[in-house]
Amino acid sequence: MVKVIGGKGTSKEDAIVIEAANETEGVETEYMIAEEIFGKENIDWHLFQQILDNDTENKKVYDTLIIEDNKEIQYELWFDVTAFYGKYE
Repeated sequence: MVKVIGGKGTSKEDAIVIEAANETEGVETEYMIAEEIFGKENIDWHLFQQILDNDTENKKVYDTLIIEDNKEIQYELWFDVTAFYGKYE
């Protein structure tokens, strides 16, 4: 079962925390959240870039989706993926 905790995802400090059993579940949840916020992928927006940030100082791993809408405006959506990063089915 996937658990999503707080945060609006607008920055590293306000990242959306995803607790999932593995990377497949976690990443699927990231994209489901993106669709809840921005609409359908490849219709209302597309993924411009995805960035993984391993914050060794704070022992956290972040995944950032840079989303571009149909008006070519870009948005960052930050996720704390520490709980499932590196866990495979």
